[in-house]
Amino acid sequence: MLRFGILTTALPARDSKKAHHRHYVPRKTWRLFHTAGYQHQMKVLFFRAEDIDFPKKRVHAWASTSKDGLSGWSRSYHPLPDVVYENYYLNLVGSDPRLLKVKRELVRRGTPVFNPTLFNKAALHRILSASDSTRKWMPPSSLIRKTSDVLSFLNTHKTVYLKPVNGSGGAGILEVKRLGPDQIKVQSERFTNNQRFTKHFTVTQFQHFITGQLAKRKYLAQKGLKLIHRGKQKIDFRIVVHRDHAGVWKSVGVRPKLGKAGSIVTNSHAGGHKTTWNQLSQWSRQEGLHLPEKTALENAAITVAERLTAFRPYLSHLGIDVAVCEDGEIYVLDINPRPGRDLLTPEMLELVTQYTAGFASYLARRRVRSSSHVK
Repeated sequence: MLRFGILTTALPARDSKKAHHRHYVPRKTWRLFHTAGYQHQMKVLFFRAEDIDFPKKRVHAWASTSKDGLSGWSRSYHPLPDVVYENYYLNLVGSDPRLLKVKRELVRRGTPVFNPTLFNKAALHRILSASDSTRKWMPPSSLIRKTSDVLSFLNTHKTVYLKPVNGSGGAGILEVKRLGPDQIKVQSERFTNNQRFTKHFTVTQFQHFITGQLAKRKYLAQKGLKLIHRGKQKIDFRIVVHRDHAGVWKSVGVRPKLGKAGSIVTNSHAGGHKTTWNQLSQWSRQEGLHLPEKTALENAAITVAERLTAFRPYLSHLGIDVAVCEDGEIYVLDINPRPGRDLLTPEMLELVTQYTAGFASYLARRRVRSSSHVK
């Protein structure tokens, strides 16, 4: 049986009390991963970077002996995995030197490690804008290098979103609006210390403000789009896409997100909430609002994922935020390489684990075939 390793901190560490509890059972998500792996004829091993012992070719990992993962959990030594899903939080990916060392050694040994980190927002926009297949879904954007770049972009588009190149979760996004020849309004839902920020500036004051911000971080300027609304709530759509047992990109589902009334973003961190496609469709029919076909949003997301796979062959899943404008145009707003599972319905979560295990099986079996050909 092939061994599917999940490199994660979600299960108890070896020195924790839970690690020695006879009847420990992990949360549903991890039980589903175990079950999905079992169905793909793989032993699923959950471990941390410090649990792997390369000299002895073994890993001290959590695993279950039951089909459904509701019992039989214990930590023990297993041979090294045949494929690894790297599932650390993004903040740990860049700060845990053990993780980087382990990934490098796995790769050196020829073990596929999937779910890689992705490019920053500026690089993503550059890659997707350079392709005929994805360019049409990219809103006009520009990397900001100096204060005059913002003013130039603002003169063209009147409303501009400044997005931190390395930001996530809506943190630090600024909505900039020109209200008059010498008046500019700036808003942010999560500014310094995640506080809401609203201020009116003269052009000179705005220049000083932006100069200060550019000294702290880089921004991508994006044209302000007229998104569809429900009352005063902005709407956009999270499309979750995964690769399956054949390495093919598939849609897991579409989750409409509604921002807090008056908010410039739809993120849950800023008070937004999620609904379902059926609920939003029913409301749109009642209001006479035309929504595009769900497949149109899914096709955009899948095409974007396929384009990025050329640069990250082991890319396994993405959460792609798509906007529908009042004129019916579709644009890709953001790409989340490690989307939170809080937006998933129970059905979507089960499908996510099935696709992830399927893709792991695809990579592991391809590796086995490759090794046999070499021999």
